[in-house]
Parts: sequence; structure tokens; C-alpha cells
Amino acid sequence: MSSSPEDVRVSQQGATDHAEAFCTGCGTAECGGCRSDYDAPRHCPRCGHLLRTKVHPAGWAAECRRCDLEIRSP
Repeated sequence: MSSSPEDVRVSQQGATDHAEAFCTGCGTAECGGCRSDYDAPRHCPRCGHLLRTKVHPAGWAAECRRCDLEIRSP
């Protein structure tokens, strides 16, 4: 499955279709993944910056304020 950088799918554990450089829970490069299965990502997996996250009944959508990466719930 290939995806463009603008639309990367994140699994419940925070894994993406490409190698992550940063944890989507805390935003650090050293973390092994501290985000709960029920939480939306708070940090960009590409640059570690805070995401603009919108949570709705059917899932969530997030956009990085720095690198414009868009992530949607599976």
C-alpha cells in the first residue's frame, strides 16, 4: 500500500505506512510509543510538532502545523 505524504494512515498503535521519526503521543524521538489505543495522535510522526487535532464521533482528523501532514483515523 503506498500513500502520499499528504495523507498518511495511522494505525491504533501509531504506526504509519512509512518509518516514524517521532512518537505520536509525546513527540520525542526516543519513545517507543506511549499513545493509548483510544487516543488521537497529538504530535506529528514526521517532525514531532503539535498537531491540530479534531475529534468527532466517527474518529479523528489531524494536521501538522509545521509540515502540513494530514492524518485521519483508520
